[in-house]
Amino acid sequence: MARIIVTRMPHQAATLCQLINETGHEAVLFPVLKIEPLNQAEITKKLRALTAADFVVFTSQNTVHRVLENGPNRQFKAISIGPATSQALESYGLKPVIEAADFISSGLFEVIAQQLKDTDRIWLPQSARATNELAEKLATVCEVEHTSAYTVVEAKREPFQFKADDTVVFTSPSAVIAFINLLTAEEHQLLSQLTLLSIGPVTTAVIVEKGLNAAYEAHPYHIEGFRSYFKNQKKV
Repeated sequence: MARIIVTRMPHQAATLCQLINETGHEAVLFPVLKIEPLNQAEITKKLRALTAADFVVFTSQNTVHRVLENGPNRQFKAISIGPATSQALESYGLKPVIEAADFISSGLFEVIAQQLKDTDRIWLPQSARATNELAEKLATVCEVEHTSAYTVVEAKREPFQFKADDTVVFTSPSAVIAFINLLTAEEHQLLSQLTLLSIGPVTTAVIVEKGLNAAYEAHPYHIEGFRSYFKNQKKV
């Protein structure tokens, strides 16, 4: 049995922890990030102004909660990236009209663009840390409004004791950076002995940029993509 360190925020960690435990390992929480809402008055105003003809693109569970907790308006067509985001939407009584499986902006754009007209209007609420790539691509096919709904900052470090044979799961590039920043000088020396897992190529690129190695990259690029890795690990 391996000890798998989950770096996700507690409210996001349940699915990953369940998967780890189901496959015979021990899930241990070490959250490295927390959310700070942004532009809440603007988001509430925008929600009230949406019509049944408008599209809203949700690129994460965090975006769903930060936006929809601001008001009851359901007069729009939701576009979702990935099953977890769709599940979050359904908890608010919304079923996406489009669900894109590709977690990379270019792939998401291709799926959305095939079903839009130049007269359509899209609202894209995102993390302040997200790039403008998707908004810029969508603006080539229809009218787009982009809003920063929240930002993600480093969490306060809680007491924790790492072990040399720990496995650490990263589900975003910002989690990699925050994790490294939260380590003590002594723990930095231990980094090369940890097994690091990545949810996708963008996260992997940051791991490599930090001089580290990703032992496994999820396929497909979401939580369920780690299942085969966990199942194939020798249980001691």
